[in-house]
Amino acid sequence: MKKIFGILLVFMVSAFAFAQSSQKLGITGKECKTVIKSVEKIELDLKQLDKDDANYLQNCSVVLNKYGIKGDAAYKKYETILNAAAAYALTVPFENLSPENKAILDNARENDPVSYDFFMSMVKDSEDVLAKIHPEDKKVLDQNKYELLEVCDRLAAVK
Repeated sequence: MKKIFGILLVFMVSAFAFAQSSQKLGITGKECKTVIKSVEKIELDLKQLDKDDANYLQNCSVVLNKYGIKGDAAYKKYETILNAAAAYALTVPFENLSPENKAILDNARENDPVSYDFFMSMVKDSEDVLAKIHPEDKKVLDQNKYELLEVCDRLAAVK
């Protein structure tokens, strides 16, 4: 339950803001590793910023640059990495379902179709988020997806 809450929290915080474009951000493997390693510290530093400040995004970039997430699009990179982490948390478990788990899923579809449909719509939304990431950025994120899975749980503890 905590994991699902964490995943939902990341999606709500991000509000799919980045999902409307597939602009290349130039996300690096090192930046992914930074988020994986330091997401709690980054979030605490970002919470210290005044969201009403006209320079909020610039100040976010300064914080993120301190951690090694570089460039003018540092906040967009960070947001994209978090969105990808949440999306992977919902899609990765369905990649190679065992016959037993497929049966459990089929049983859930029959016994609780409303919850099943809600959950599967979240999975579909996650797939859509991942599909909208620029292919070069997505390749880097895919290379780190299993490590990114832990980010949601850790981020939920900070929020």
